[in-house]
Amino acid sequence: MDAQSASYSGRRPSLTEALVALTRRGPVHAILLIIGIIWLVPSVGLAVTSFRTRGDISASGWWTIASGARTVTDNHWEIEVVAAGESGENTIVAGETLSGNLLTDAVEGLPPATIGRVRVQQIIGTLAVEEFDQPIALEGLGTVTVHADGSYDFAPAAGYSGAFVATIESSTTPFAVEFQLQGFEFIQGELVIEEIGEAERVPRAGKIIVNADGSYEFEPRASFVGVFEATIDQRVIANPPFTISYAMQRAGGPLQTAEAGASMQLPLAGTLQVSADGRFEFKTAADFAGAVEMELGIQNPLLTLENYEEVFTREQLAEPGFLNFFKNSFIITIPSTIIPIAIAAMAAYAFAWLDLPYRNVFYLLAIAMLIVPLQTTWIPVLRMLNAANLIGTWPGIWIAHSSYGTPFAIFLLYNFFRDLPGELFEAARVDGASEFGMFFRIVLPLSLPALASLAIFQFVWVWNDLMNALIFLVDQQKFPLTVGIRQLVGQYANEWDILASGAFITMLVPLLVFFSLQRYFVRGVTAGAVKG
Repeated sequence: MDAQSASYSGRRPSLTEALVALTRRGPVHAILLIIGIIWLVPSVGLAVTSFRTRGDISASGWWTIASGARTVTDNHWEIEVVAAGESGENTIVAGETLSGNLLTDAVEGLPPATIGRVRVQQIIGTLAVEEFDQPIALEGLGTVTVHADGSYDFAPAAGYSGAFVATIESSTTPFAVEFQLQGFEFIQGELVIEEIGEAERVPRAGKIIVNADGSYEFEPRASFVGVFEATIDQRVIANPPFTISYAMQRAGGPLQTAEAGASMQLPLAGTLQVSADGRFEFKTAADFAGAVEMELGIQNPLLTLENYEEVFTREQLAEPGFLNFFKNSFIITIPSTIIPIAIAAMAAYAFAWLDLPYRNVFYLLAIAMLIVPLQTTWIPVLRMLNAANLIGTWPGIWIAHSSYGTPFAIFLLYNFFRDLPGELFEAARVDGASEFGMFFRIVLPLSLPALASLAIFQFVWVWNDLMNALIFLVDQQKFPLTVGIRQLVGQYANEWDILASGAFITMLVPLLVFFSLQRYFVRGVTAGAVKG
């Protein structure tokens, strides 16, 4: 049963029946449906993402909100173990037990957050060196031998699989060395070798020199602890530049990871247990002095408005401010939409209904502007506006946008005006109406669908424009939202929550314009397409 049969029977058609009926009406409808879905899915994703926290975005997709799945946010937590008599925030005396609850802020009426994972990032400790070249035993870890040249050797014990990282700065004994116990992370990548025998930088590792015989030399940076291996294809060495593959296991990953509720035996530091409801207990070793850094996987299903608050109040955007970008976009877009439509409406009426010499030639010249690449006009237009002292002014950007939008507006309105009944104009002339009277009293009221669809096109194009704003505006106080988003990308490239909120703000106004005028849109864009 299709949608039409369902309507005859008095039953409301299902979504499947409606989609089938839509596709039966022709391939055009199916293509429009596909385009709509392709546009709708990322738009909804951007909207949902703009209300999520940064940790949620990194941990799960936006679609998990619909399934009711909880998302994960990483919260950093650090506690310092000090000697007796010392005190401070988040500190505990060695040998004592610290307990409490890490989730004390519950939101009334909403599901409480829980902890799903505990990840110890690193343990920081202090090592006393009495003599060089003498092994120093660390219980449960292994032995460390410090040399006078600032290097050291670490021999791990059988039960320890992490890394020992230290920096030796003293050349005389005795002295104390601060060290970090970290986990290993496995990294794979590719590197372009420009020249044989020249050093190329390996990110977060050091430098590599590839020789003509296919061998290589790896020079680790001072802070690199781990193993590095490269794979070189002998067949490409003769023709640099070429690409090699590498894999490395380096210190810097989490030392230990456990689910909430599990007891974790931390090397040197003691025992840690964190429950899902936030309660924790940390029993420190009597002879340990240092710090424990960890991240808590807090499961939290809540959406937040903090991203939008951050966009509008972030200090780096205080001058000129995101609200100022928003205001500037309206100042640029509204006149740049009205001016070309007004000019194009009068020109299209003249080309369609006035008996002017060479009107078809002038119409073709106007339409020919559509095939001129926009980029080729930037320098000539820039020179003309500069000669008129309009660079960096509102009239200058209005003129630029209007000149670029007028040819398409003439093309669209001309086709609509040509379909208006000629009898209307003959009757109006008999009644003594002037050309301006016919234009304002007959043409414009009947052309509302075409004018509305054209307004949508021009408004969206100007609102989303970036290059013209960068070229014709030089004062940061006059930049629009698109430039503001560009600054967000440059400053906060990894803060997807801030970028998503800023992007959705930019997209919201064109959406409102489109949906408010969408009943005119189809009639406007199809005007002149069908005769009879």
